Amino acid sequence: MRNDRIWFKEIASLFDSRIASSSKFKEFSVKAYLIITGSLFGLIALMHAWRSIVDRGRLATEPVPYLLESSLGLVAAALSIWAWRLTLTKVRKSE
Repeated sequence: MRNDRIWFKEIASLFDSRIASSSKFKEFSVKAYLIITGSLFGLIALMHAWRSIVDRGRLATEPVPYLLESSLGLVAAALSIWAWRLTLTKVRKSE
């Protein structure tokens, strides 16, 4: 129970108007942004992978659109990996 109170006070202090301009708040915002971005791009990459698997019959009839859609999935996966690597780097530097 004591740890919950400490955690709550720490989060509440982030949103205090006196601390809003501090580097701690900015670091928290950047981490949140990177986590959300990495998750969204990961979800998009998974959807592209799923669609590529389901529509693999299109490769024989429409190879160019199929390969372009698959490559967009790879781009989304690369952006997701990049965001998560930056998040982990930020976590290691702050510790």
